[in-house]
Amino acid sequence: MKFRAFILFCIMIFCSFSICADENIRSIVLKLDTLEHYKEFRYQSICVPRAVKIWNTGNLEPDSILYEMLLQKKEDMTCGTPPLTINILVEKKEKKIRVSVLKRLNRIVENDIILLYHVDSLNVWDRNLSVPRVEINVPFCINNAVQTECVDIYFIPSRLGINFHNEQVQALPLLISMERIRKANFEGYTFYFAKDDYVRTNEKAVRIYISKDGVFHADEYVHMKGTRIEKKTVYHLDDTVRVNEHFYKLCCLTEDWEHFYMREIIDIDTNPAEKLLPVCIMEKLNPFFGEEKEYMLIDFWGTWCNPCIKGLPELRALYELVRNKYVFVSVCFDEPNNFEKAKQIFEGQHIEWKQIFEDVRKGSDAITRSLKINTFPSVLLIDRKGKIMFQGKGQKGFEELKKLLLE
Repeated sequence: MKFRAFILFCIMIFCSFSICADENIRSIVLKLDTLEHYKEFRYQSICVPRAVKIWNTGNLEPDSILYEMLLQKKEDMTCGTPPLTINILVEKKEKKIRVSVLKRLNRIVENDIILLYHVDSLNVWDRNLSVPRVEINVPFCINNAVQTECVDIYFIPSRLGINFHNEQVQALPLLISMERIRKANFEGYTFYFAKDDYVRTNEKAVRIYISKDGVFHADEYVHMKGTRIEKKTVYHLDDTVRVNEHFYKLCCLTEDWEHFYMREIIDIDTNPAEKLLPVCIMEKLNPFFGEEKEYMLIDFWGTWCNPCIKGLPELRALYELVRNKYVFVSVCFDEPNNFEKAKQIFEGQHIEWKQIFEDVRKGSDAITRSLKINTFPSVLLIDRKGKIMFQGKGQKGFEELKKLLLE
């Protein structure tokens, strides 16, 4: 009995971190790592901050420069908050360059950040030099609400071939890369995941590059059973890529940027119009299926949505009619301080099925945002493999779903 439990445990671990196979689905989970050194990734973006104050030595050479970097464009500020900036102090002391992000100058940092570089970095920058990756939690204005994103920032005290118009800035420069970048190895290829726009939340916000032996995918086309598939320099989520002789659907990144999911296309001719939920979404939903149910009805709602609450008695009545065949799950998309209220509403309506609570301030890893649910209430019917059987909005969508389930 113990041996059997151990085998089951090993299978669970294998499926969580490697490859899980179903009849026609092969899902791959890639563990993401940080870069070994700066500039390992050739498409890394560089920003030039603004020098707001310069201190000189006796011979007019700059002793220290205070730089200011705008983190979010003014046109994106729709939350009524002031423009987001970060102030960086660069100082030259003997054979060291000191780069400081001080708490007293920056409301968004919890502690002082002090970085030291050799003075030679001003003139010659080793491509393979390890530049410390600094993580800062930044409160961006996203979808008209303040949401915190963990931003990777590299502070580079070097010119990197740039000719500054200000001679003093040229003597004590600072460049910044503010881009989250991770990588993963798969079948002899390296996948790079990059994001430098933290305000946009659509699938285009994440850029994916694929290389082998330092050569990145070029713009060309390949064919698979008569279907033309583009092989591009940069990919996005939902794209199809070719790795060796196999084709994969790029599904999703976890919110913490630690894992990436993709799905192998076993047979591209098998109902190409069939739409499947991303693997990382199914990982959240699979525990609710149990052993006997093949289909799941997902109800998207919030305590702020009066039609959602008004429609709960009808939804409960449908549940009583079809509960032997269908699993019901509600996704409450709300502020965290309303989650207890959501539980009380369910108790008051005598609703038995489970709820998933999703913070409206979270990013695209949330089920609601990932599926682009923007009308409430909304209903979704899926099977155990993640195939979308039906999707509807509002009362009309519910009536269509009810008719489908009771046929």
